[in-house]
Amino acid sequence: METVQFLLERNYKVVFLGPLPGAQRPVASECAATQLLWRKPITEMTLNRNDPTRVDSYNQRFNYWRSGIASLNARFNDRLVTVDLNDVFCDPEKCWFVHDGIGLFSDADHLTPAGAQRVMPKLLTALNQ
Repeated sequence: METVQFLLERNYKVVFLGPLPGAQRPVASECAATQLLWRKPITEMTLNRNDPTRVDSYNQRFNYWRSGIASLNARFNDRLVTVDLNDVFCDPEKCWFVHDGIGLFSDADHLTPAGAQRVMPKLLTALNQ
């Protein structure tokens, strides 16, 4: 939040994406190990939105992001564009790291090309505002 505020105070336009769910462990290696162990493909790998990750739960981080955005929007609405990724990777109960057999994260918090493809429509819309 501090970096975004710093940029806004200096009259930059900011496109702020967030937040991504964070896995408890590296996703790709855990997925590969699980597939080898069970000898079948992984179709889903999820995390409950209230389960702690390496830091806070997704819901805690999402609420922090939302409150920070509300505060910044009140002061810098003309230069702040937010891209809420909540519905891209999560439903009301869980967040996906592998969905329909497609890996969305390469490690605990970095997207695969397939994960990035899910973000692009929202990001392009925001950039065209």
